Amino acid sequence: MISSNHNIEGLASLVSEFKRYLELRGRLARVDITVRVTQLLTALVLFAILFLFAAVALIFLSLALATCLGDALDSPTTAHLIIVAVYVLAGVIVYARRRHLIENPITRLLSGIFLSGEDQNSDSASA
Repeated sequence: MISSNHNIEGLASLVSEFKRYLELRGRLARVDITVRVTQLLTALVLFAILFLFAAVALIFLSLALATCLGDALDSPTTAHLIIVAVYVLAGVIVYARRRHLIENPITRLLSGIFLSGEDQNSDSASA
């Protein structure tokens, strides 16, 4: 009879510890998700800021180049059309290579953020 009570108490303790383990794993998952989303948002904000500065710089450089070309060609309209043609050509090239230039780097970034550490979690769970 004493052995039976001891087994029941041990089982109750085991169930209690298992519940605590599941709660801790849930908290760990929430912290992990928070860290990964923070990394993603940080990358997006950094990209947006750098893109904004680069766009402003490119506009000013384009205007300067168009002015110089306009003086050299004695036709500001032709100079601006040449600059537009360069941008259209660049747009066509980027569109044609969009998978290599845009999709693959974004996929690597997201997989690096969200899939890194899965091996670490499975290793620590088995240890």
